[in-house]
Amino acid sequence: MKKFLLGIFLIIAPFLYSQETHLTNENVPDILKIKMDLLMQENRILKRENDKLKQELNQFKLNKRILQLKEDVAKIRGFKIKNPLETQLMTKSELLKYIEEEFSRQYPGENLSHYQEALIRLGFIPQGCDVRATLKELFAEQVAGLYDDTTQRFYLIDTFYQKNSISDVILAHEICHALQDQNFNIAAMGMRQPDNDDAVYAKLAMLEGDATILMSEWLQKNFNITNLFQLVGMLGVDQSAYTNAPYFLQQILVFPYIQGAAFVMEAMAENGMEGRDYVIKYPPRSTEQVLHPDKYFYDVDEPTTVTLPESFVASGEIWNRIYHNVFGEMGFKFLFDQYVPGNKSAQAATGWDGDRYAIYRDGKGGFALRWDSIWDTEEDAKEAAEALRTVMMKRYHDYQETVLESGWEWTKPNDEKENEATFIRLVRTSVFARLILSNNPDAAKSFISMK
Repeated sequence: MKKFLLGIFLIIAPFLYSQETHLTNENVPDILKIKMDLLMQENRILKRENDKLKQELNQFKLNKRILQLKEDVAKIRGFKIKNPLETQLMTKSELLKYIEEEFSRQYPGENLSHYQEALIRLGFIPQGCDVRATLKELFAEQVAGLYDDTTQRFYLIDTFYQKNSISDVILAHEICHALQDQNFNIAAMGMRQPDNDDAVYAKLAMLEGDATILMSEWLQKNFNITNLFQLVGMLGVDQSAYTNAPYFLQQILVFPYIQGAAFVMEAMAENGMEGRDYVIKYPPRSTEQVLHPDKYFYDVDEPTTVTLPESFVASGEIWNRIYHNVFGEMGFKFLFDQYVPGNKSAQAATGWDGDRYAIYRDGKGGFALRWDSIWDTEEDAKEAAEALRTVMMKRYHDYQETVLESGWEWTKPNDEKENEATFIRLVRTSVFARLILSNNPDAAKSFISMK
């Protein structure tokens, strides 16, 4: 294309020269404009070619660095390199496109909007929060690299790629994920369960915890004073998206790294590198086990599966379940953190044994949300119910409360706000708790005695 444009100039220039005696003051600016447009077009093409060559050079340097790092990471972690490591630089715009595609995989159809609805109604995030937009901003700001187990390729965001310890630490982390996959098959772990976030976060915490510890081990082995200055420099990286995000979304972003690392360190304390491999081979089944490693290693506490009906009949209408999922102890804890004072939030979430929530629609604008949970002991259920009561009282502070023998009820009569809950009930019996929200009291009450 560049040669073609130069050819144009060679043709046009003699033509203009031969016509020079015919030029007038009126048409000279037009001819100059044509020349300028052609020069600008060639400049754009040259810039694209230069960017492409720069990208190819960075990719070459990246591949070369991967070859140097993968042996080091494999040795530190004790993994075998079974296949070549597929690596690719990714721009910010490509990252945003990838995030959108991942949303579609993890939350097919309208599931992400249903998830957002549940979070808002139950008080996890404030009203008006756009979960999709917030998560996109968070990932775009926080993600420096990622490994995709479906393509078995890992990506490094090009703005983070420099030949220094920062990019090397990121590369070491992602190489660890690639080697986890080659040695243990991440896809077989059930990392994509659209109806059980708790199980997914438990496995994710184990994998991220392992890779986070590997980062520390690699840095310890390769540390020098230059590394320190480069790491300190990271403190100046923009964190506004994280700072402005709701507490719950902040916490689920960092949970796999912080709590996951603590869990894997517990495994290492038990049985060294073999213990570290064991938790990958037999992943934790719930975030409860991640938060309380003793419930994974010693007094094993498997999560109880809670099921909710696919449909029910109320007010002469069929109500269909459109979304259901599991919050787990992690979800309860991050909810209680926002409403229950002091360290009582963690205590109230402890003793979780299983839960599931679901959203129902009747096709006429009615909604119902049901959240069932099971606890280890009656005392655990009582503490959780009291904490949920505190959440509801603060989230729906202008509702009228009625104390029941087995719980509480809140109503907001004559409220014509579309899609707002007008009837809320929280009941507890023995080790079981049920929270119901609806804009149709008949639908809500039909849940009370339902199994």
